[in-house]
Amino acid sequence: MNSWQVLYISQTSDSAKRLAKAFDIPAIKSIEHKNIIRWGTAYIKNPYGCRCINKPDAIVRAVDKFGALKILSKKVPVPKHSSPWHPDIGVPCVVRPPSHTCGQGFRIVTNVAEATKVPSYYHCLQLIDTEDELRIFVVKDEAVLSYIKRKGKITALKMPRNEDTGWILSRCDVTEDLKKIAVAAVQSLGLDFGAVDLAIDRAGHPYVFEVNTAPELNSWRAKKIAEKMSEKYKIPLKKKGKKTKHEKPR
Repeated sequence: MNSWQVLYISQTSDSAKRLAKAFDIPAIKSIEHKNIIRWGTAYIKNPYGCRCINKPDAIVRAVDKFGALKILSKKVPVPKHSSPWHPDIGVPCVVRPPSHTCGQGFRIVTNVAEATKVPSYYHCLQLIDTEDELRIFVVKDEAVLSYIKRKGKITALKMPRNEDTGWILSRCDVTEDLKKIAVAAVQSLGLDFGAVDLAIDRAGHPYVFEVNTAPELNSWRAKKIAEKMSEKYKIPLKKKGKKTKHEKPR
């Protein structure tokens, strides 16, 4: 019997359920099983003696976007950042709330007068001059999947570049150096898995923006992440061809 579950919050339910389906385990918002894959939530203490993939304190570090940048900067290249705005950041710059889901609350400030009025509970990031941004999925010590963010056809293509704002993730190959940066970013926050958002500027320099603890997964991505989690953390996978209460027959 598989004693694992995926623990999630409402905003991340679709991806959590796809990952759970790949394992044939439940995805629920309360702890009912001994071992837990936390999908972007640090709520609810771990039961005594449980195994936990992405511990609550690591998720808290990652969700605090400004605090995470300070930690990340010791291990990987990140954009200049400050709170409140500092002249070293320059303008235009990106303003972000302390934490966010799907990039809500992002905006670009274009002049000094506006930048100096940014509330202190927000933080400012150097705006990187880049054409492309990347997302690299990491499980433990391995970069598993890598994507480039392409312009979609529906929305106004606002920031940040994610699937909720009209960008499309397209599979791509990345260098070994970028894979090492992504792994270092995840490990520096104490995470067991995560999706690293980064960009390459026009001079070829990489910058890590953040590590997502509940990234968007389609069914194919969920299957690949589940396979790698199974390999790295010895979580049983769904048996091939098995139909369960978590998978409707087709």
